Amino acid sequence: QEKAEDKVDAAQDKAEAAQEAQEAAEEDAKDAQEEAREAAEAQDDAEAEAKKAAVALKKAEAAQEEAEQDAKAAHHEAVEAEHQTEVAVAHADQAEEIASSKESQAEAAEDKADCAEAKAEANEELRAKQKAELEHMKNQITDMLNDHPAHCDDCD
Repeated sequence: QEKAEDKVDAAQDKAEAAQEAQEAAEEDAKDAQEEAREAAEAQDDAEAEAKKAAVALKKAEAAQEEAEQDAKAAHHEAVEAEHQTEVAVAHADQAEEIASSKESQAEAAEDKADCAEAKAEANEELRAKQKAELEHMKNQITDMLNDHPAHCDDCD
């Protein structure tokens, strides 16, 4: 009977450890989901910057074209428009790199969230199995005690 109680205690300890592991995995999943959300927001910001840069590039190209048509009166404007185009292209390239980086971060964070969620599910299944095993052992001990009551010196 003492061995059976030790087994029950060990099973309870395992169930508690599994519960703690599950809670930690769920916390990891929440953290990973928050990171994925933040990365997605950062990606959205980078895409908005890329759109602004594209608009700026179109404006700069239009200004450059107009300046070239009237080169005698607007040589200075043509130089400025060319500079704006270079800056806009640099901004567009930078925004594209940032968007790509943020997309990669978002994908990695999503993968991490999926992994943490899978861990949480596995821990939940383990906890349920351990709980069922513990219940089964308790029932076996109860049956054993009912079938074979302890010997009592006063009962003789």
